Amino acid sequence: MNRYFLPAALGLLAQMLPLSSAQAQHTAEQFTQIDFGFNLPGKWKGDLQAEFRNRWADTEGAGLAPTLFYTQVGAAYAPGPDAAFGGAYRVAARSLGQGSPTWEHRFSQQVSIVQRKGKLRFRERLMAEQRLFSNNAFQARHRWRLRGGLDYPLQGEKLDPGEAYLNHQAELVAYPFEHQPWELREQRFYTGIGWWLHNGQALEAGLENRTGRGAPSGPMEYRWILRLRWKL
Repeated sequence: MNRYFLPAALGLLAQMLPLSSAQAQHTAEQFTQIDFGFNLPGKWKGDLQAEFRNRWADTEGAGLAPTLFYTQVGAAYAPGPDAAFGGAYRVAARSLGQGSPTWEHRFSQQVSIVQRKGKLRFRERLMAEQRLFSNNAFQARHRWRLRGGLDYPLQGEKLDPGEAYLNHQAELVAYPFEHQPWELREQRFYTGIGWWLHNGQALEAGLENRTGRGAPSGPMEYRWILRLRWKL
């Protein structure tokens, strides 16, 4: 096994282990995403995404219950191979299976940077979001996200078609203009394994943990998510 895998996996698992709390809430979910990227004129690139989310119901034998579906369109300008500036628009139907869905319109702006050292590829992304919900009269709620990532091939010094890779991510999500923003922060950790297919597409599966509070004085919530991604 690749010598980078074990230390990275152990470090990630240590961060993902939940702190013991009598009030902690745990949920198990599954996200399936399809991502289609395409070239635009000049140094621009476009991206289309769709994602469907399910949650394992608390009731024994109830199985998966749908919770959210979104579609997103975005574009990014890359002045060089290691940096890009972009934005996106997302529309989502939330609270599926609970009567009328809650609608969300989301606008985002981001800057991303890539650094390479041998077979390792380090990624940083800073994103600002404006989220408008139908159950809040479409008043904008602002969110900032800072994410770091690391990926590398499991065979050889570069990723070739038909080979596998590992992808690690850590992200801090903050609501800077909310009351008690530090109490509302959310931490996300992800590790996945992917395969770059011979047709240029990629398949990836991984486990993500999201830890945070829905309200400043609320219980800690731990979301365990099985993520599946198909990149076209």
